[in-house]
Amino acid sequence: MDGKLDLTYLYEKLGGVSLRKWVILAVFLVVVACAYYIGNTKPAAKMNNVSVKAYFFYSEYCPHCKSVKSLVDSAARKPNVTYCCVDDILSGECYRIARESRLYGVPTLIVYGKERVVLVGEKEIRDFLKG
Repeated sequence: MDGKLDLTYLYEKLGGVSLRKWVILAVFLVVVACAYYIGNTKPAAKMNNVSVKAYFFYSEYCPHCKSVKSLVDSAARKPNVTYCCVDDILSGECYRIARESRLYGVPTLIVYGKERVVLVGEKEIRDFLKG
């Protein structure tokens, strides 16, 4: 071979099946694997679970924070949620969580269950709490 891809050689090596059919088969298998993975993922831990710990970062001046805060209050048991107001200097625990999560905006809800879930913005938090 002189640097070119010899398709007849590939055709013979693939058992007489065209390369196009192999590509279609590979794409189909990837789609099936993705669908299986999505179907078998477990939903994130709910806020009323005792083993779940959540941190709600907010600002008193943020209208989105105020509307979401009432949802967080009603969806969670008080001991499971730590409220962290970013208007003041953050306490040790809130500061540590904010740094670990690279907090960049409010409202932010960080939920620790089997895995950590970080929700930023009113829509994401509403969808999580209602779902």
